[in-house]
Amino acid sequence: MRKLTYFAVFEPNGSGGYGVYFPDILGCTSYGESYDKAQRMAQEALGLHLLEMEKDGDEIPSPTTDPHGLAIEPETNESYVISSVTVFPDLIKDRKEHLGIA
Repeated sequence: MRKLTYFAVFEPNGSGGYGVYFPDILGCTSYGESYDKAQRMAQEALGLHLLEMEKDGDEIPSPTTDPHGLAIEPETNESYVISSVTVFPDLIKDRKEHLGIA
């Protein structure tokens, strides 16, 4: 089974929530009202984003293997946290098909 892992940047917003973005996957963002929720939402966002990229025939970027090599956006809050997020695209695809979601 295919497994993909990317680093995500979790940026606290001051009220307990976290904005999330993936430096290797442009346009893939998420949010959670807590760090735990942000992790779950980031995993869902990454999986769905990668599926749509594959569906559109877009090339899936190789993940950065060293977090020190990430391109952190300059406006990112200095209290950010980097964490890896793993998805299994085939499981997500199967789940979407089972639910009848295009």
